[in-house]
Amino acid sequence: MPDPAVQVYLSTFAPRAEQDEPGARSSEQARLDEARAAVALIRQAQAHNPSGSIAVLGRGRSHLQAIIHELGNAGIAFQANAIDSLASRMVIRDLTTLTRALLRPDDRIAWLALLRAPWCGLDLHDLHALAHAPVTELGPRDTMELPFIWQQLTCEQARATLSDAGRHALERVASIVSAALNNAGRLSLREWLSGVWLELGGPAGLLNATDHDDAEAFFTLLDQFDCAAGIEDWEGFERGLKRLFAAPMAADTDPTSGAQPPVQIMTLHKSKGLEFDTVIIPGLDRTTRADGKSLLLWRERLSAAGEAQLLLGPLAPAGEDSGALYQHLKYEQKQQDYYEATRLLYVGCTRAIERLYLLGCCSLSGDKTLEQSAPGGMLRHIWPQVAEAAVSVDELLARQTQATAVAEDTIEPGFIRRLASNWQAPCAQDNPRLAHLRGREHTEQDNIPAREARANTTARLTGTVIHMIYDALTQQPLPEDAGAYCRAQSPRWRLLLQHQGVATEAIASALGRVQRAIGNTLTSPTGRWVLQSHQQAQSEAGYVSRRGKGFAQQVIDRTFIADGRRWLIDYKTSEPAADQSIEAFQNTLIDEYREQLESYRDLFSTEPLPLTMALYCPFLTNQLQLIVIPIDK
Repeated sequence: MPDPAVQVYLSTFAPRAEQDEPGARSSEQARLDEARAAVALIRQAQAHNPSGSIAVLGRGRSHLQAIIHELGNAGIAFQANAIDSLASRMVIRDLTTLTRALLRPDDRIAWLALLRAPWCGLDLHDLHALAHAPVTELGPRDTMELPFIWQQLTCEQARATLSDAGRHALERVASIVSAALNNAGRLSLREWLSGVWLELGGPAGLLNATDHDDAEAFFTLLDQFDCAAGIEDWEGFERGLKRLFAAPMAADTDPTSGAQPPVQIMTLHKSKGLEFDTVIIPGLDRTTRADGKSLLLWRERLSAAGEAQLLLGPLAPAGEDSGALYQHLKYEQKQQDYYEATRLLYVGCTRAIERLYLLGCCSLSGDKTLEQSAPGGMLRHIWPQVAEAAVSVDELLARQTQATAVAEDTIEPGFIRRLASNWQAPCAQDNPRLAHLRGREHTEQDNIPAREARANTTARLTGTVIHMIYDALTQQPLPEDAGAYCRAQSPRWRLLLQHQGVATEAIASALGRVQRAIGNTLTSPTGRWVLQSHQQAQSEAGYVSRRGKGFAQQVIDRTFIADGRRWLIDYKTSEPAADQSIEAFQNTLIDEYREQLESYRDLFSTEPLPLTMALYCPFLTNQLQLIVIPIDK
């Protein structure tokens, strides 16, 4: 005798009063058994009709999560568009843990979870030892006066309390995390965290190929919430994680390929207009979230005269009974929800062509039969008609193969996924197809910048600050009292030198050099003439010119028109050597910078005015500060 076309399966659990009795089943276990029963029905349908279509329909996304998890464990292909939430996936949880730990050093839970993740995998004994190891060094503390976990990573006393395996794993992770914290803020949030994740070995701990796509979705979300290499809107970020869904699995839809079509997973609302050979509707006992006591209820209706009316019922103050109108509107809303649930159940049931399976959970006392139970939700609407035909999922699960049961029983409790102790990141592989995009290939030798003496570095950075001050002076009236101006501006100039990277021990001498250059310029008629307002005057003026097959950018320190001539002036903050004459020093500068000034001159080749090229040296005396470079005829 063939099985009936419509079958009802119930997963039962003990009432709350009987939960402490031996062998009592919890509601969580009942929900898990319901999901496993759905997978067993899918296997049964695939065996009965390998090419038949199968759909699992739920009233809400949350009703389908357990079944999606079980389908993944069973290796059954499925498609779930905007259903399969990524927030609970291990790869997303690990990446969220890494993000919180690196951005929030005081997040104790995140740091402990980071050390529990597969790239470290400390056991509970090592975690407890590390978290409670005494730290003698002074440092930041949390609200419970406990040291931050990241401090413990580099503490020798804390490491000594760990097992050999734990200490070895922690040393590798600690070096990577310490380097990551030192580089915080230097890259975008996505680049920084993805780099740390790769170095820790995050991809090596993934279970399947789809986890890589999930990780990419997480990093894309990070881009949206990146604020100065951090996250300010953590609540928005958490909401974004909940809105991440797995992409639908690609499926072979060719009927001649012999492959079984994937199981379709969707909500009852999305199933309208579709048909499937087998339909499974789980979670029929689930109820929708109660609306609670709304502050105001309203409903539109037609009066006896056919006129549109609006009924408004306010919530009564605390301690008082709600009015009759409010109670009436509440009743009508409840009836409307009841009819809507019945309509949705009708929609789901009529999607089936050959087989329809209805699943749910219910509380059942030990002295009652399944028929005497009272399930809720949508199942309550049809229970009088299907109560006699309802079957326990225990009977269905008992028919599963013994191999499956053995496989489930052999799972080691407390198993920790972790990388091998000798794991190392694989070497990067070069792609020859990208060679033509790189331009000239550099060897390791010519890719190393030439080293610069400390004194030369300080002189160069000091010259940069002097250029910045000259640029600022050209945009304002020149101060009359050079000494007072230098004293007032010295704190700012000190900060500029520090910002440029001048070493702390060289700040004092560099600041003295800046003060001397600016003082010489403001007390010199020549210097004031160079900086004062002129026709078409520009400072730090940028120009782009063609050079060979490309373009080059050039910056002129100072250019203007005065006395009917175009002046091109470059600032030079060098000084003659102790044994060098002023004339020899000037000739050296002219020979060194003639080509640079001539390239500036070419930018104005179409201008009809005569042109003068000059170098301005503030450390020379007034008459010698402006060095004119002769133009070759």
